Amino acid sequence: MTMKLASLVAAGCVALWPACALAQTGWSGPNPQSPQALIVSSCGTQAWTLNGWAPLTQLQNGELCTSAAGGGGGGTVNQGTQGSSSSPWWIDTAPSGSNLLSAINSPLRAQASHGVNIGGTEGLAAAGAAAVGNPVQIGGKDGSGNVQAVPVTAAGTAAANAIAIQGVALGQAVPVSGYDSGPITASATPANASHTAGQSVGGLFSVGVARITGGSGIITSILFKDTNGVAESYVLRVWSKNPTNTTCADNTNFAGSATDDQYLIGGGPVSIATAVPASTQGDSAVYAALTGLTWDYKNADGTATQNVYVCLVTTATYTPAASKLVYVTVSGPQN
Repeated sequence: MTMKLASLVAAGCVALWPACALAQTGWSGPNPQSPQALIVSSCGTQAWTLNGWAPLTQLQNGELCTSAAGGGGGGTVNQGTQGSSSSPWWIDTAPSGSNLLSAINSPLRAQASHGVNIGGTEGLAAAGAAAVGNPVQIGGKDGSGNVQAVPVTAAGTAAANAIAIQGVALGQAVPVSGYDSGPITASATPANASHTAGQSVGGLFSVGVARITGGSGIITSILFKDTNGVAESYVLRVWSKNPTNTTCADNTNFAGSATDDQYLIGGGPVSIATAVPASTQGDSAVYAALTGLTWDYKNADGTATQNVYVCLVTTATYTPAASKLVYVTVSGPQN
């Protein structure tokens, strides 16, 4: 390091540089051009002149003095008034001086109440406050190439129809195939009157067998139960759309419709016959079952429902007892 010329002259060291200069300063070392540290017994014991030159100081064990009073080792570095916490350090990568990350300790972390803003230099909003700039959110590009965030409700939960899936209408459940609905049953009470051949028994049954409105699936079984206990034969029809052009009302002559027949499933009308069970102990009803079916369907109602529609037409005169229920049960895997 260089001594001021006036100080060297005053010391009579002009002709004796550098040895005299070293003796005046107490510096040691073979090369005065390289920074050297002054060995002191304790930091902070040296007095230095304002605007003068001061060497680095270190203790005999090699530790540099870090106190400002101890010499050129610098002073304690404080974080200043940044933030509300006096203990953590702050990292600021925003050119505007705003805090991109909140208070952090070691290891580096973001304050939990604010989160981390990736890909921008905006300051982060407090929890529940209005978002600042464009913090990272889950979303995707719209038709114009702009990023759109997944909407949330005022409570912070995902909004309805938040994520669009190709092929699935908004508000509809994602189709999952292979789930069996289990038995879905509809019932009716036929009139206590003579039902002649060709008349409906119980009217039109609406059976909500699909998983979702407008849903589809495969019917694997149909069970008809008549608590009147009288064995009869019937013609059974099933539609995927409400047969509004067809007459299927209890104790009324059936009248089909070519328009509705476009939505018949299972290959068209099917003949079934009820019978008593193998054991009638405690059971006075009669049953008819179709099993092992592979009738695929998709609800085709104008306003989508979960239903298929079933109509039973008697092939002989039949008089149900008063207040006796009949049941139609449908089951099968749903899409």
